[in-house]
Amino acid sequence: MVKQLCPSAEITSSNINNDSVFNSYKELIKRQDETIASLNQQIKKLKEEVENQQNYDKENELASLWKQLAEQCQVNGTSISRQQEIEHYKCMTVQWQSEAKRYQKWAEQWQQYQVAQVCLGVRS
Repeated sequence: MVKQLCPSAEITSSNINNDSVFNSYKELIKRQDETIASLNQQIKKLKEEVENQQNYDKENELASLWKQLAEQCQVNGTSISRQQEIEHYKCMTVQWQSEAKRYQKWAEQWQQYQVAQVCLGVRS
């Protein structure tokens, strides 16, 4: 009887249902938009953290490489210094050997002279 008296009552209840469904979808979409925005912020933050970590790792690697380079340069510098010392001592050794040969030659000459003096003394 209500339908006959007020046929718009069915439409109104249908409209209310439609509005309710529509509003629930609007709420769902709104929550999903908020979730998406939140997730996008998290993604952005995580990307920044990853980039910062990568930069930090690169800086650490670079610092380590600089340290290794400095150590290698120090080793090379020490090696060069030692090599120069070795060359210096080689030159000194050559000079001492030359001088030793000269003294040996003088000793042999003196020995020959002494032998010659003894031989001359025996003959006389």
